[in-house]
Amino acid sequence: MKKFYLFIIPLLFCVGPGSYGQWSYTNLSAPKAYMGVASLGSKVYFAGGMNDSGLKSTVEIYDFSTGLWDTTQHLSVARDLVTATTCGSKVLFAGGVDFFSSSNVYATVDIYDTLTNQWSVHQLSAARLNITALSFGNKVLFAGGANTQLQAFDNIDIYNCATDTWSVEYLPVPRFTYGGVVNNLGILPGGYDSTGGVTKRVDIYNFTTGTWSVDSLSVARAWVGVTTIGDKMLIAGGATHDAIQSNVVDIYDASTGIWTDTTLSIARSFCDNQNVVNVCGKAYFIGGGKMNLNGPYWEAAYNQIDIYDLTTNTWSVDNIPTITATVHRAAASIGDQFIIAGGIWGSYSSNAEIYSCINTNVEIIPEKNLIIYPNPSTELITISLPENSLPGHLSIINPIGQEVLQQTITNSFAHIDIREMPTGIYFAKVICGNKIHTVKIIKE
Repeated sequence: MKKFYLFIIPLLFCVGPGSYGQWSYTNLSAPKAYMGVASLGSKVYFAGGMNDSGLKSTVEIYDFSTGLWDTTQHLSVARDLVTATTCGSKVLFAGGVDFFSSSNVYATVDIYDTLTNQWSVHQLSAARLNITALSFGNKVLFAGGANTQLQAFDNIDIYNCATDTWSVEYLPVPRFTYGGVVNNLGILPGGYDSTGGVTKRVDIYNFTTGTWSVDSLSVARAWVGVTTIGDKMLIAGGATHDAIQSNVVDIYDASTGIWTDTTLSIARSFCDNQNVVNVCGKAYFIGGGKMNLNGPYWEAAYNQIDIYDLTTNTWSVDNIPTITATVHRAAASIGDQFIIAGGIWGSYSSNAEIYSCINTNVEIIPEKNLIIYPNPSTELITISLPENSLPGHLSIINPIGQEVLQQTITNSFAHIDIREMPTGIYFAKVICGNKIHTVKIIKE
């Protein structure tokens, strides 16, 4: 029988210079970098990676609702540079590489069902690393990717988490890039094409119609940071084929189809596309570094954070309050918080920094104190709060960290219409005074 380990680390709180919330600190079970990361419900899953002792198969799970770590889960194959995403109740970890044997690239997809605590394994149509995962509704597209020579693939492995079935299609052109989803559009911006050159091409997949269209970035570049906030996708930084760093931010408004651009405070590349998150209506472009593909691979690592505020359409700058900057960190957000962990710069790091944009005197209440029914549901859910907790503000966050619904609760019983939401697991948060009630919602 497996042992269950919980790592209980004291959390130290501080408010950094110029920060907009508070930072706290915990640790991975071991120093490591090159992890895959995804969030679902109240938990963040850090998978695989490596350190000086070799490749890792451990999936370290941090639960924001309890502040505890679980390290009992494992990938079927130890590897790094895994692509992680979610669909419904499942967390998927696809592809990857063995950095100790650069020819060993993986087609493995490990699938963890959070409802049953069961694992299954699938093989992609082609082994590759740095795959772009586009997740919307019941569908995940594992698109493109590369081998260790940065030769791009056009394969798209499509997983339907409602039917637990797979199919294969192909990109309009081979691509190796990072991407994301805004509204019902999956976007693959820039990156490397089939010639090994850096491109400004943007491929856009419409999940509703199943069709592709093409657009263009303002500047050709790879190694960009990508995130979605509201109706906007932000594509920031990156580098040219000659490893000239960029500070350009291309902003695509999916509601209008209009592109605009602005700049980061410093030019830099974002490795693994895992240093970009959004919480509380703001997008955070964290760290990054100065890349040189001719060696050394990284010339500098940064702690700087560029912050975009969707409400005010303004930018500000902050810093991660840590002693040493690293690259190849892994970051993910849940509700009002994000966590950024691991990395390497000279040596591997086990540091995990947690940022919260709530006030320091807010008390987080476990889900058992929030009455919600029926759950699971297909149409309507009812949330019940004590009279002394009113009024309350409700937010519902989808599996990729986007706020899909918000409303004020003024009565003891609030009815929430979830019919237009895709099936899957959501994270509901109700703020009442200085208390935050949290609960997992399942849309069937």
